[in-house]
Amino acid sequence: MNLRDMDGNHKVQTVEELNALLLKRHRINNAEVNSFWLSYDGGFPCMCVMVNDGLATSWYSPKEGQAGYVSATTFDTLEKGGVTLFYLDNQKQEVANHLVVKWPEAVEAVRQFLRSSDLPHSIRWIEL
Repeated sequence: MNLRDMDGNHKVQTVEELNALLLKRHRINNAEVNSFWLSYDGGFPCMCVMVNDGLATSWYSPKEGQAGYVSATTFDTLEKGGVTLFYLDNQKQEVANHLVVKWPEAVEAVRQFLRSSDLPHSIRWIEL
């Protein structure tokens, strides 16, 4: 699997390699952030995960031209109607709180994507 983060491109073949890359963070505005683009052969299906401290948001697309799916929150501690700030390749992205999941949920989804390019089942999704 190919993984691109804020530091560049990486080839990932094992869960151990994946786990090491998912731990990488960049400090921006007092937050520990990173973004991860995951794909096979640079194409589809693909998945994007952005992390800010203990929170994440995810997007999955099974094929080119299909809008895909976004993660759906499973907790209610974030402000309803509010947004959480993430960074995609060092660019600010405001994401609606109802699309934010806890980081461990996103990690499990990425691990599932490594094993199979199908839509991961470890988090709830909203079809776009």
